Amino acid sequence: MWSLTQSRVADVNHQRVYIFLSSAYLVSLAVTVLIVYVMNPPVGNAIQGAYVVAVVITGAALGGLAVVFPEVTEGLGCLLGGFCLSMWCGYYQKFRTCAG
Repeated sequence: MWSLTQSRVADVNHQRVYIFLSSAYLVSLAVTVLIVYVMNPPVGNAIQGAYVVAVVITGAALGGLAVVFPEVTEGLGCLLGGFCLSMWCGYYQKFRTCAG
């Protein structure tokens, strides 16, 4: 029974769902990191709720946009991954953890 469910979830017919969820997660994570970077730690409940709403709406909007333009989404995902890798290497360059 489990293998039948797994094969149906991994079917090519659900490609739009995969594109939406992966793009929404990527954008939501990026917005969350940005919010954590700019906020001051003692934050009230109303502000925390506003942060959650901002993350969810941004993820859903750009996830929906990614379904319309899947090729652009692949390029932006690669660009974001390369940017994160370069920032990591730049930060840890003084420790010589990135060979290059």
